[in-house]
Formats: sequence, structure tokens, C-alpha cells
Amino acid sequence: MSWPNTDRAGFSHEGLDRKPIWWVGPDGKSKVLFFQPGPYANSGSMDKGGATGRPWFGQRDPGKVPLYIQTGDANVDFTKKLVDMEAEKYPYDFLVLSWSLWDNNPLDADIPAAVKKWNESHAYPQIIISGGHQIMEMIDKKYGDKLPVVKGDFTEFWTDGQGTAAKFSAMNRNSKEILTQSETLWSMLHPAKSAPRDEFEEAWRKIILGSEHTWCFEDPKDAYFQDAIFKVKKGYFIDAHERSADLMDEALAPATQRSFRKVPSGIAVFNTHSWIQNGIVTLSKEESGLGDKVVDDKGNEIPSQRLSTGELLFMASDVPALGSKHYHIQKGNSSFTKGCTISGTTLENNKIKVVIDEKTGNITQLIDRSNGQNFVNAKVNGGLNAFRWLPANVDAPKADTNISIKITENGPLVAELTVTSKGEGCRSITRSVRLINNANWIEINNVVDKLPLMAKDGIHFGFGFDVPQSKTRVDIPWGIMEVEKDQWAQGNRNWIAMQRWLDVSNDKKGVTWCSLDAPLFEYGAMTANIALSWGAKGPWLRKLEPSSTIYSWVMNNHWHTNFPLTQEGPVSFRYRLMPHGVYNPAEANRFGLEQSQPLVHILTEKDPKTQPLLTIDNEKVVVTILKQGEKEGEMIVRLRSLSDKTETTKVAFPTLSPKSVNVCEIEENAGTAISNSVSILPFGMVTMKVQF
Repeated sequence: MSWPNTDRAGFSHEGLDRKPIWWVGPDGKSKVLFFQPGPYANSGSMDKGGATGRPWFGQRDPGKVPLYIQTGDANVDFTKKLVDMEAEKYPYDFLVLSWSLWDNNPLDADIPAAVKKWNESHAYPQIIISGGHQIMEMIDKKYGDKLPVVKGDFTEFWTDGQGTAAKFSAMNRNSKEILTQSETLWSMLHPAKSAPRDEFEEAWRKIILGSEHTWCFEDPKDAYFQDAIFKVKKGYFIDAHERSADLMDEALAPATQRSFRKVPSGIAVFNTHSWIQNGIVTLSKEESGLGDKVVDDKGNEIPSQRLSTGELLFMASDVPALGSKHYHIQKGNSSFTKGCTISGTTLENNKIKVVIDEKTGNITQLIDRSNGQNFVNAKVNGGLNAFRWLPANVDAPKADTNISIKITENGPLVAELTVTSKGEGCRSITRSVRLINNANWIEINNVVDKLPLMAKDGIHFGFGFDVPQSKTRVDIPWGIMEVEKDQWAQGNRNWIAMQRWLDVSNDKKGVTWCSLDAPLFEYGAMTANIALSWGAKGPWLRKLEPSSTIYSWVMNNHWHTNFPLTQEGPVSFRYRLMPHGVYNPAEANRFGLEQSQPLVHILTEKDPKTQPLLTIDNEKVVVTILKQGEKEGEMIVRLRSLSDKTETTKVAFPTLSPKSVNVCEIEENAGTAISNSVSILPFGMVTMKVQF
């Protein structure tokens, strides 16, 4: 029931208001009842709220905030609305209206009496004071078998606020990944044991409260309320981050030993995914003080490198699915000398070659060495990872200047070049490009030290790929959305929110692009440059033309209400780019998950020898949730298919034999029993309840 503000909500009401539909999921079977009753306070109740002067608004003293509003009158005569709807041939026999005096208002105590009086004196229409569940239940019962069925993505509008406090948005995205891994690790290291569900649920609650739309006061220029509300909001982000980290520590505890005056030389590395994983492990200077040499559990030396920061990196290879491997640090230096190289502004390993332009700091070549293909369209912004500052409502982007490039890591395991520059609206910008030996992707870490300017502006990083006639597919919660093709006509096309990755590819080649910290991107051009006032009409896009260019929209202060007026840096924005051949959704999804949920390590002399509690045998199916219940021996498993066909996978439990395994048809309640395999619909999910 969003406000009908054309400045922030585009076409979201066109053809949707008061028209219930079944919204069908990617699997073609699962569905939810969707109903959008119309504009905010569509009953006209805000007229009354305005007439009262909103006595609750702007009160510092809680004692002066009324518990309710009572004037002795509430206009509940909606017959004109019904006559107009009848003229429009509205097909249903109900009208849902929201009665709200304004934002965050006390209850209107006049409503019960007004409704009672109306119903006693009028045969038609009858008014029912209802909640959301009762309304949806009525629609389903009366019209469920007659409603239209719709597929696709809404692509909401009110996501641009995620860029108004980019530091906290990034924190929340990462807290979510840590908490998901903590759930999995608890199951791995506390098999069949009850989990501290209250602690997990409270951490999830804080993450949700952080992501919720309202961050600040209705009037951001009111410093007292703006700061007071934002202080509470920041507390959600910080608390969620701390709780997630604490739960990770609790989950890892069984793998540790008593610590006494000595830093352990052993490192246990855990893979929280349902496939074998390779990855870099980063040890702090304090964790790795013993030496620069790392060996595996058989005493074989593995590639490692001491960084300029004092950290020690090593490559953990073939860590078993939902299992672990053990390593040790030894005195001395690493004996590995061959690997990544740097020559001027060119980075190379045995799979990828990256060239950075000396004048712009942009990536002009991203070459797959197996076939010599360059995936960069240098005609767009002069290359990949191009910084652009953009003043609000004006198409006048500015690139950064005063470019300097230096080597920060010189191999052999990791080679890195760092570009420093000056940019409009910023104290400084740094863009680091890193290559890992044997990896077929590159890492980018951009740091924007933003100035806290009141003038409306935005920061964008451009990625123009040389992938002709491409399609862009986007990882969204519970699905993959193809830009334009899968978007509703009412959806936002000026900017789009993503989960972990998107993929730009044609029928032969493409690039999977991960944004770990910034959720918003623009397709084809910098089209999110809309910062208007109440009631103004933005230049909303109706259609997206095919493009192989995306922009990461990382920062803005466009909102005129509810969000901070300014933000400042430094804030980090990390990206991962993987060139590939033919698009494979399962590979793209695995890449995105590995970057978002990397290998987890803990110092311990003891080798935990963690064995998988569960295995699956279909590479197109992944485990997305593995969590212990509040009761002993209770576990929830969720499987996701990344295939456009129905897939079957065997589900085995190598270490513990379950008493029962049931599919959950509704929520996490046990339903149909299964034996050793399960079928999953195309791009579908299956949730199972396991009892040990």
C-alpha cells in the first residue's frame, strides 16, 4: 500500500491496485496470493490526520504523545468510491481500504463507533474492521479459483535507500552471510544437538530491522529526531553484525582446544557448501606470527604469501563438501616462487590477464588466456570499474582524476595493483585489482572516501563488457530474473536490486559479476539519477533495451525523507568478475556463494576431521539451509535446483542415520516422508525436516 508518489514509486500502481492475483514462483507450482489495495491511506483518513495537526509528530516528551486520537467523528461513507468502481466494472464484491491518520500515528479511537453506527443504519455496504490475514483468506475462499496467474519479478522501487547509508547496507549484507554460515557450522560441529534458536532468531530479527525501509525522520533537517532515530537504526546493524560473529564463534567452539599462553600453529578450514571448494584463507598477523610456511595434514607445503599488510594468505584446495581440512604454520619462508606476475600495469596468472590503463585506472583488458578473448568494451567509460560521480537530475557525470598506480602485492600467490585518485564529492578513491594464482576470476576492492555533502549526488562504477547480443540474468531471492524479459510492466527499470551475482552472457561466452557490498545496479546507463520532491514525476523507464553494460550504484542521498541527508566514507565495495564460456546457472550460483560465503577458519592444533552430515549427488542442486532446531535431533535442510528441468538427487546421511526425513509442504512442518531421494521442480526448492 505504498504512497502514490510518482517521484519515488514509478508505475507501481498501474493495473495492480485492487486486483488480486496468484504470483507463481520460478518452479511453476508454488504461489502466493498478491493483493495491492491501493495508495497509502486510500480511505481518505489522512484528511482527518491533517486536521488534527498531528499532535504526536515531533514530540520529544513521550508523555505528550497521545495514546489515541478521538475527535468524535470518522467519515466512513465510501459509497462514492463504490459507485465509481461499479462504473469501472470492478469484478469483485469487496473494497479494501487503509485507515491511517498519517505515518506512525496513534490509533483512531473513533473508528469502532463510526463503523458500528454505519452498519446499523445502512444495509449496504457493510464495513468489517479487518487484518491482513482475514482479508487474504476471504479473497482466497471467494475468488481463489478465478484469479489471474502471473509470473515474473515486481522489481520494487523503494530500494534506492540502501545506497544512502552504504556502509551499513554492506554490513547487513555481510552479517546475513555470516549468520547463514553459522547456522550451517552449528549443524556440522554440533550434529543432532539443539541450537540456540532464540539467539539465531534475534540476530535475524536485527538484520531484518536494519533492512527495513525507514532509517530516519520524516524531516531529515530536524537534527534532533534525525540523529535519535538513526542512532537506533545503526544499532540494529551493529547488533546484527556482533550477534552473527558471536554465533559463528559459538558454532566453531567444538573444533577448538584450551588456549594457554600460546597461539596454535594449526588451522582448521571449513567448507559450508554442499560441493568441494577451493579458496584463499587469510590469517591476521597475530594468527600467523610463527612463520610464512604452510603445510597440509600430510606435511606437504602449499602456496602461501605474506602480504604488505602483515597478513598471511594460503590456498586451501579441495576442502570437502560440508567438511574440513587441517593445516599448520611452520617457521621459515614459503618456497613457492612461481605464480602471478606483474609487469607495469599488467597482472597475469595461468588463466587470466588483466591490463589497467595508466591514465584512467580502468581495466582495459580482461583476457581469458585459454582462447585470448578480451571481455572488456573499452569504448564504454574507457574500461571496467570506471568511477563516475553524478549530480542529481543532471546528466553530467565526472570521472576521477589525479590517477596514480602502484604495486601493493607482487605475487606469487596474489598479485595486486592499487589505483588512487581524486573524485568530485570525495576525499579520495582507491581501486585495487587482485589476481590469485590458478583462479579464473579477478577481485576488485574499491574504497570511496565520500564527503558528507548536502547537495544531491550519486557514486557509480561502470562495467562495460564486450559480450555482443547478451542477456543479463540476476540472482534474486529464490530465483533468477532475466532483465526486461521477466520484469512486470509496473516494475522499476531505473535501478535493480540483486542478491549475490548477475551474469552477462550470450550463447557462447559471458561474465559472472558479484557485488558483495552494494546491492543496487543500473542496466545500460546511469538511469538512477532521480532526486525529486513530494509529488514530482521522475523520468521512469518503461523498457530496457539490450545492453552488456552495468553500473554499480553504490552511494546516493536522493531521498527527501526517511533517510540520511549525507553520508561519508571510507566505505568499501568489493566485486568479483569471472569470465566463462556458455552460461551455466549452477556454476554462476556456486561462484556467487563461494565469494559471499568463503571458507571459514579457526586456529586449533586439533584436526576436527569434520565429516559431512549430509550429501547430495546432483551438481545442479545445492544445499541453501542446514540448521539445527530447538529440539534435540531436529534439523531443517533446504535444497535449491539451478536447472530448468525437474531434477532428482539422492540425499544421504553418512555419519548419522535419521529416524525420519519428511518434506515440508508448509513452513517447517513435517509432511510427506521420503526415503533416499527427492525430486525438485525446475528452479524450485524443497525443504526437509530430519529427525535423528
